[in-house]
Amino acid sequence: MKVIAFDLFGTVFDMAGVPREEIRAYLDQCVKPVWQPLELPGSWKELKPFDDARPGLGRLLSEYHVITCSNAPWFLTLGLLNQWKIPFS
Repeated sequence: MKVIAFDLFGTVFDMAGVPREEIRAYLDQCVKPVWQPLELPGSWKELKPFDDARPGLGRLLSEYHVITCSNAPWFLTLGLLNQWKIPFS
């Protein structure tokens, strides 16, 4: 079986426009000693894919199983993939 795995944010979706303070607050939340549901900044719902994400994933999906590894909630991930018509299986 051929599988390609990668992180969704920063690989498919461009994080360059996310303010550093939002990223810092998110990372601080990830390392708290007591588990809490993660709260992603609202701007992450507006992330845009890199220009080559859609065609690149289309090509990869024709030959490989493609999975993403992300700690983002599934509804955010699925929402972004659907919004931008990014192929997935």
